[in-house]
Amino acid sequence: MFKLLRNETGAAFIYIAFFMIFLMATVGLAIDYSRYHILKSELVSALDSAAISGSHKMGTTEFEDEIQKYFDVNYPPSHLGSNTTQVVVEVIEPDIKFKVSVTAQLDTTLLKLVGQDTMQVYAETEVTRDSGGMEIVLALDNTTSMSTGGKFNALKLAANDLVDILFGDQENPANLYMGLVPFASSVNIGNDKSSWLSGYHPGHFWPTSWGGCVTERHNVFTPTENPHDVDGKWGAYRYPFAGWPFYNIGCTTRLTPLTNSKSTIESRLNAMNLQQGGTVIPAGLAWAWRVISPSHRGYWGSESQNFLPLDYNTPAMSKAIVLLTDGQNQVLYYSQYRSIFEAVLGSFNFYHMAQQTNTITTNLCESVKASGVLIFAVTFQVTDTNTKTMMENCASQPAYYFDSPSNAELRNSFKQIGNILSSLRISK
Repeated sequence: MFKLLRNETGAAFIYIAFFMIFLMATVGLAIDYSRYHILKSELVSALDSAAISGSHKMGTTEFEDEIQKYFDVNYPPSHLGSNTTQVVVEVIEPDIKFKVSVTAQLDTTLLKLVGQDTMQVYAETEVTRDSGGMEIVLALDNTTSMSTGGKFNALKLAANDLVDILFGDQENPANLYMGLVPFASSVNIGNDKSSWLSGYHPGHFWPTSWGGCVTERHNVFTPTENPHDVDGKWGAYRYPFAGWPFYNIGCTTRLTPLTNSKSTIESRLNAMNLQQGGTVIPAGLAWAWRVISPSHRGYWGSESQNFLPLDYNTPAMSKAIVLLTDGQNQVLYYSQYRSIFEAVLGSFNFYHMAQQTNTITTNLCESVKASGVLIFAVTFQVTDTNTKTMMENCASQPAYYFDSPSNAELRNSFKQIGNILSSLRISK
């Protein structure tokens, strides 16, 4: 009987031993899987932040490196004793959707006692570009200085990249409206807008007709957004130094008011042509402002819907202008400031007129920004440091200024602008 009792005592110790092993495994499982879930949560959070922060490089060669850089900032090395792979970036739809993923190897603690030394932790995030509601106007330099080195073609390609990013494959997206303002020394508002002019007579252009470009109205130093029946009419651009058939020399292709038609914007971009004459940056910016300003709602006729432009601060909508120049302000013999011999800018000295135009540009930038419109400023192969500084200050914030010293850099700049303008949402 005593022998039997001793045997039962030994069996109890065996049960206790198995129970302790089971208990330790259970505790180890709880601890290590708690670490697993903490690690996965932090991996997903770091991926989300990296994907959103690095998305402005989408479509560029720096895209993957930018996401890795932001991931490394948000997820320090060897966090919780883990080792991570490089972030994998997979583009699902170019310029629209991408996925990022990463795998971490986590060393276990108590689970080592049951033979499991590591756990694999996998995390992924899918990001879809969701273009928020916006009105955007492209004010683009169309002077003949763009004719060298393939610059004008690069501008058209870059602008079309931006259109593709914002519109995607939609022909008429909801709540996205774009306008286009080509400029040189003046802007073409359309030859059907003669009622906006002061002192216009068709006979002044005989045997041709007015091309649609205008000279600035009386308040040349403080251009406003208001229409012709509020702040006064503009003058008809009529080049005086060559006679017929050159009355419209230097007149750009007509501007395009806000539209949600992708094909319309693309065709107008591709139809732009270069014009001789100096660069007058405030001409492009002022008319871009008028195209996007609610003060001109209903003035553009059949080219734009009569509820556009929307009010400033319309909920879930934003307004932005992309302003590009390839050179400094230069007022030559005839421009939106009329003949230099009229001394509209207070002088007919070229240097003085350029300085006055710089002042007008700076003040106009502030007025546009004060109205609630974002400005993205782009200098394209510009060497003049004063112009670069002026354009950088014109941008709504430093990150919205893009100096593009080459054709390739210009395309990258426009892609980054498109990425900034496009809001992003985490889709998975």
